[in-house]
Amino acid sequence: MQRVVAGHSSGEEIAGIKPHDWKTPADVEWLRFSLGRDGKPVEIGGYAVGFVFAGMIKFNDGSRQRVAIKRFNRMLSDDMAARYQQTIDDLREAVVDPDTGRSFLPKMAMVRLDGTGEWVQVSQLFGRRDPQTCSIKSKIVNKNVFNNELIDGYCFDIKTLEGRVEAARLFTLTANAGYLPKNDLIEPFIMAEKGVIPIDIDLVVKAGRQRPPLCAKNLYQVIQRLCEGGFDAAAIYAGALETASPAIREELDKLIPEGFGQIPRTL
Repeated sequence: MQRVVAGHSSGEEIAGIKPHDWKTPADVEWLRFSLGRDGKPVEIGGYAVGFVFAGMIKFNDGSRQRVAIKRFNRMLSDDMAARYQQTIDDLREAVVDPDTGRSFLPKMAMVRLDGTGEWVQVSQLFGRRDPQTCSIKSKIVNKNVFNNELIDGYCFDIKTLEGRVEAARLFTLTANAGYLPKNDLIEPFIMAEKGVIPIDIDLVVKAGRQRPPLCAKNLYQVIQRLCEGGFDAAAIYAGALETASPAIREELDKLIPEGFGQIPRTL
């Protein structure tokens, strides 16, 4: 983690960065907030823990990328920022496509703004900029309507069975890594065919590392939520079971009722 210059940008073109490059805060030259027509930072989301703004990041190699900058409602201590970064590093290595080895976790890192000492979370920006208004239209479903009491019970707005199976796999990979797969970790894209993405890590960080029995219990509860709405529970559970590590699978087998639907007991 490193201090970088805080500033503002009217919006510049992305250049020179490959889609799956992972860079570290040590690679950062500067970080700036993008401004709207009103001269204020462009807000694109957030609510309970903090608000998210559009920005631009420049790396030491000269490449630039539009990013999302999350400013926390309560300033993070150095220890908590380090905890966020450790969780990001752990999930980046664990939540991966077994066929390609590519991490499903969006590129993100903790960066401290120069001048204020404020820690922010910088991540890939999933949105499209309107050149006329300078606003950002998010590609991810906005859940701002949920307050802090309801956010952990977030009702999934995943439209397709394929998306819910994908979510079950991602939640399971999170449990495999020793973290609680909190409900709002996974968010769906507005275009349902694009699937889902693990992007909101706040509650995962807050819960910290846990042992397999608790991870599996939390996973089972999340999977139950994914099955709501008449979706094929057998397919959703199967997606989790075939992704689970031996330790998580052993605990899940204790929780899933015997003879439940078409769920395979051995894969």
